[in-house]
Amino acid sequence: MSFEQEQTLARLRRRPSALWLGHLVLAAVCAGLTWSSLRPLPQWLNYTIDASAALLLLFFWLIPAWRFATNVIDFTSARIIVHGGVFGRVKRDVQVSAITSVEYSRATGITVNLGQGEPLILKGFSRPKALAETLRKTLAK
Repeated sequence: MSFEQEQTLARLRRRPSALWLGHLVLAAVCAGLTWSSLRPLPQWLNYTIDASAALLLLFFWLIPAWRFATNVIDFTSARIIVHGGVFGRVKRDVQVSAITSVEYSRATGITVNLGQGEPLILKGFSRPKALAETLRKTLAK
């Protein structure tokens, strides 16, 4: 009896340019906090500036960066595993044998069509046309 071991072929994340707004907010908050620390301001205003900076950083930098780090797609020799959610616990497994076709369009991104199930849509990757072609060639074997 022969068992074929599953091998990880690639691990993909969205393109890093998706974090540009978070980095812009981080730079603006740092500049604002630096400005406010160099001025003699009333205590209530310092607390207000610190609280608003913390909220801005939480919603525009920390949560998007965390989601970027936990949303991953693993391509293995037997399946495609999509990890999602804030903590990366949402998982979708797609067996390679269930994939019928791989299509690319500018509007929807890469669509991995499955025989009976809902198609898997991959968006936000750099060079999506080349990725779709590579997937087609790999899955044709």
